[in-house]
Amino acid sequence: MKQLSWIMTLMLILCACASAEAALPGGVTLKEGEAASVDLDGDGAAEEVRWVMTPGDYGALVVEVTGADGATVRFETGIAWGGNGWVADLDGDGRMEIFAWGDVMSDDYYTWCLHWMGDRLAPALFRDIERGENGEGYYKWGYGSLTAADPDAGTVTLCGTQDVLGTYFVERTLKLSPDGLFEIADDGWWTREAPAPGEEWDEYTGLTLKAEVPCTLDGKPATLEPGDRIFITGSDKRQQAAFVTPDGHAGTLDIDWNYDDWGWKVNDIPESDVFEFVPYAD
Repeated sequence: MKQLSWIMTLMLILCACASAEAALPGGVTLKEGEAASVDLDGDGAAEEVRWVMTPGDYGALVVEVTGADGATVRFETGIAWGGNGWVADLDGDGRMEIFAWGDVMSDDYYTWCLHWMGDRLAPALFRDIERGENGEGYYKWGYGSLTAADPDAGTVTLCGTQDVLGTYFVERTLKLSPDGLFEIADDGWWTREAPAPGEEWDEYTGLTLKAEVPCTLDGKPATLEPGDRIFITGSDKRQQAAFVTPDGHAGTLDIDWNYDDWGWKVNDIPESDVFEFVPYAD
């Protein structure tokens, strides 16, 4: 029953992060294999754009654009499952951005933003928000699946896993700059929505304390006791993790990477000595 509970919980999380169509305002949602007629470069002539998955157990998400001359340009993302596509003018410059995203491996979702250049598709660069050290350099993809967008603000929200007190899906917001780069546009925290007060948790969605740990609770110094339950709602992946209690009170823990072993320390105590079980998924 525990294994089934974990599988069901993980499936719900995956579905929440992988299915973003309802959250994307405006633009054109691309359905697999179906061509959409879109003026990608603002010249008054429409191009045909679509995405497909190549066959096989290790397929690839491929974006195809056919220009007015009938020539088709293809961009292949690499190994991916569960593809999605969306086209919109995110920065209001009259040129459309083509977004494609999927699971490249082991629940690691990537999002690509492509610009039509007439004879090729050029990927925009995203600030690093991967699972390791973050904020250093850029990649030709954004880490996470596209779960929301705000064309008026020029931002996208990406949802991906982060290894902080359990593997779970959390979100970051990035903004497309005038230089064509996706820069971090939030407060530096990876966050997820807290469960509603009174909502039932299992051992895979909440953490159970087995040691006394100082914390802040509702903005005041407090102590978590053995047997207390908390739900991690985010972290800055450096010094703090945020949580809520079953009755809806919000708090923070002091954390630091455990350089002596894998994982994190909470108030200088290894996470394995703080919690009864930490549910890393992979």
